[in-house]
Amino acid sequence: MRITENHIQIVGVDFRTAPLAMRSKFAFSDTQKIEFSSILLELSCPESAVLSTCNRSEVYFVADEDMTAEVRLAMLRYFGATGFDDALYSLSGHAAVNHLFWVTSGLESAVVGEDQILGQVNDAIRFAADSGSAKKILNRVFRDAVTVGKQVKSDLGISDIPLSVSYIGIKKLSLTLNGLEGKSFLVIGSGEMGRLTVKCLVDERAGHIYLCSRSCGEKELPQLEGQQVELVPFADRYNYIPEVDGIITATASPHTVLTGEKISARTKPLCIVDLAVPPDVDDSVYNLPHVNVINVDELNTVSAENLERRLALKTQAEALIDIKIGELENWLFQNKVDPAIESLNRRCGKIASDAERFLFYKLDLSEREKKLVAKMMEANLRRLVREPILWLKKLDDEGKQEEYITVVKELFDIEETEEK
Repeated sequence: MRITENHIQIVGVDFRTAPLAMRSKFAFSDTQKIEFSSILLELSCPESAVLSTCNRSEVYFVADEDMTAEVRLAMLRYFGATGFDDALYSLSGHAAVNHLFWVTSGLESAVVGEDQILGQVNDAIRFAADSGSAKKILNRVFRDAVTVGKQVKSDLGISDIPLSVSYIGIKKLSLTLNGLEGKSFLVIGSGEMGRLTVKCLVDERAGHIYLCSRSCGEKELPQLEGQQVELVPFADRYNYIPEVDGIITATASPHTVLTGEKISARTKPLCIVDLAVPPDVDDSVYNLPHVNVINVDELNTVSAENLERRLALKTQAEALIDIKIGELENWLFQNKVDPAIESLNRRCGKIASDAERFLFYKLDLSEREKKLVAKMMEANLRRLVREPILWLKKLDDEGKQEEYITVVKELFDIEETEEK
């Protein structure tokens, strides 16, 4: 592997290694990110970035040798989390970079393919760059990870395959009614699923929305500015059915809340989406003319099928990630010779400057002649080091690369302090 095992490293905790209460112990505020980057600097880790979400807290850092044990200890001490060591995992080299790419692409999420993490990774590296903890290497690694995450999302559409039962229900409702825009709906149940349903209807530009539940009050009304959402008494729910095109019901009732004999005869289609378990819709409703009922079993089947589709796309996403990591590995490998090349160029510049100073002192030259001499001096010195630089850039063997860098330093008398 061209990404050396001790170059890019991670210490972190996520939803697979620890429950929420334990993960919360390692949640970083912005101030703590800056403070911890200073601790990493003292541990000889010149670059770092922190990704902290509800599902994970990960510290990415660059070091010349394996520093994962030291960073694990520093993280435990910083958060006063003695005894939580088993919750932390460590990765280095290729495994660390691959992990970041998978995370950014939504392949390491609790819900495969979710795309919220993409923005969170982007925010993490932007904060690290702005605060000065992330530099050339991590900026490039994170930028490539975000790029491939966007590619997985846009090219494969993995995030566009819905898994939420309520969201799938709204989509099937829209398909049945040939769109939701301008149509009226009755939402029964003001719990979390009911509120999400109202939001989905608003996003689809639905018209009038009636919202009711046994405990519905003003505090239950979703904050949807400019949207016509009307609270109605639960007892009056049947009175509004003739006025609507669709019903979405999601109560926690142990009994059905809609029965066939209480629903007025329809002359136009009515679509009912029953998200409740146990069902809110009585079996008698299924036999009513012009009424189509979609129940949670049907929606769960679609959700399971969609999950299979996402998992199938995961293989294609892995292929995209492998290609991008290959490109990144080449860049990181070549990047190792950059300091030696920069030092070589600086050495040439110093030699040219010293020679020019001596010649200009000894010879009476015009400004035009001085510029000409300076250009010739620089061109000849560049030609002198051109072959060593080309050899350094062509090398694809890590052992030979280190050997050639050492030889170049010795031949051109480049000190370690000068290189840095």
